[in-house]
Amino acid sequence: MWLWHIRFSSTRRTIDRTLVGVAPDGFEGKAPRWRLASIVKALEARSGSAGSEDAEVIGEIERLDQVLREGFERLAAEPDLAKRREMAKEIGPYIGVLDSAFERANATRSDGERPLLEQHRDFMMGQIIGNFLALGGWEIATPAASQITSTRRA
Repeated sequence: MWLWHIRFSSTRRTIDRTLVGVAPDGFEGKAPRWRLASIVKALEARSGSAGSEDAEVIGEIERLDQVLREGFERLAAEPDLAKRREMAKEIGPYIGVLDSAFERANATRSDGERPLLEQHRDFMMGQIIGNFLALGGWEIATPAASQITSTRRA
């Protein structure tokens, strides 16, 4: 299971204050890490909100996280690029499902929490997509300026 952490300074300060007194779920080196469910539970306790819908979608996010982590491990262990790309066809769709689950989870948050969780979601999805592309040996190519055409109508 991936243990989540926040890298955005304003978000991190808020989360750090919220997690005071909450035991970490694990460590990366000496740095404490919490599962997403632990972070959200602490946020709910702080804001006084809670709900079974939240617990359901957080459970789904953690299950998808595990599926992707295991899938990425299988991809990394496969030395043949063609086979990795074939395997990626089965794993890739879970990335979109995870993103949708993040959207549903964020929709239940308060106006004050929503931007913080959107930043976290954007960061995490960027990391996941970047890892997926790297494992498949794909690169996002930037076209030369001469190849870029406008699609706007005058």
